Amino acid sequence: MGAGTVAAASAGGALTAGIAAGGLASEAAAGVAAFVAAFAIVVKLAPFSLWKQVVEERNVAVAILAGAVALGLCWIIAATMH
Repeated sequence: MGAGTVAAASAGGALTAGIAAGGLASEAAAGVAAFVAAFAIVVKLAPFSLWKQVVEERNVAVAILAGAVALGLCWIIAATMH
């Protein structure tokens, strides 16, 4: 492989990376929006006030549960967008 081939391959890689970065930003925005919407639904469906339990009553178990739900939602969204 000559130096010209390597330079062309790296230039092509940079172009592809630039195009992918533009698409990646829109996919990231869609993923964040999907997460916010899904977590808002989970908070509304919870049989208790999540904010009150975590902040006012300092309920660590509810905070851990909310974190686990958030991670689960993120993994599901990432898997569907991949």
